[in-house]
Amino acid sequence: MKKHALVLSVLLLGCLVVVPATHASDRQSYSSNYQNDDFFIKSGSGEAMMIDAFIFRPIGLVATVIGGAAFVVSLPFSALGGNVREAADKLIVEPFDYTFKRKLGDL
Repeated sequence: MKKHALVLSVLLLGCLVVVPATHASDRQSYSSNYQNDDFFIKSGSGEAMMIDAFIFRPIGLVATVIGGAAFVVSLPFSALGGNVREAADKLIVEPFDYTFKRKLGDL
């Protein structure tokens, strides 16, 4: 059971890292190819706020907790490598900021 939870946690964390980056690049290419931007949910709209509150914020919270655990586990290795600050930024600070410091519905 613990192995399944670990695999699920790693997959969720991977999705949080990969999906926003690919979504941003797709958004740019689609908006340059199509003149009508009505296909996308507009940031700040009610739909965007609901999606953000019920899907992205809980996933961000889980990513923050998993990132904190991953940081603690990787701390000896990052300390030996001299990149503790970079590891903390990527594993804790970025998911925390994504979850708690942006406006609701700002996708």
